[in-house]
Amino acid sequence: MPLDAIQVVTLTAKFRIMKIFYLLVSVSLLFFIGCYSTYDVFDFSSKEEFYSDFNKCVDEKQVEITLRNDSTFTAENGSVILNDTLTYFWFEPKNEKIYPDEISAIKYTGSDMGHLSAAILLKSGDSAFVKNVSIFSDSSVYADVYEKISRHIPISEINNACYKNHWLGVPFGVLPGAILGFIAGVAAYSINPETNTWGGNNVYLYCFPPLGLIAGSVWGWLIGWTYTYEFFP
Repeated sequence: MPLDAIQVVTLTAKFRIMKIFYLLVSVSLLFFIGCYSTYDVFDFSSKEEFYSDFNKCVDEKQVEITLRNDSTFTAENGSVILNDTLTYFWFEPKNEKIYPDEISAIKYTGSDMGHLSAAILLKSGDSAFVKNVSIFSDSSVYADVYEKISRHIPISEINNACYKNHWLGVPFGVLPGAILGFIAGVAAYSINPETNTWGGNNVYLYCFPPLGLIAGSVWGWLIGWTYTYEFFP
């Protein structure tokens, strides 16, 4: 049965909307994949400046490090480069008893007396973060004391190191998400123009863009902006 002119126009409009929708999805995916910056020693005036920029940017951040043998691990508590050696840190708990005459100041956190945490300043000048604190009658403290441990790796063994700025990815997800939401609303409305109305305004056109904006923001945060430092470009 041949299609009349109205059906042909309707189908043509639907195909155009779907083409635009898929095009925007593709562009958005490419855009998200492209949220990264890469640096190597040739981007700086000297090797020392390259290392200094790395140290400033990754201070206390979670860094993913890839070695030249392609093995990868994550430095959870930051890293630093000194004398062509990368040092990264982690905290290891040890059960210790700290006596009152060792403590200069102590600040407790948490409301559950069975699982108190505390920051302790020792008279020696050192500080300690402790968990699962037990307080004895003589005011001594028994707790899991988290000691900062370090490991050293020669730069010659490292291929690259990268970290993410999640919040920087949010603005780049807002606009594509809102546009995709609008296109999805228009496409849904063109398929069912007589249904889903609310207060005389189409629900699709009012709900999809904000939903797309929220989804885009969340997606942008998850993807983030990745900074990669290439030691052997």
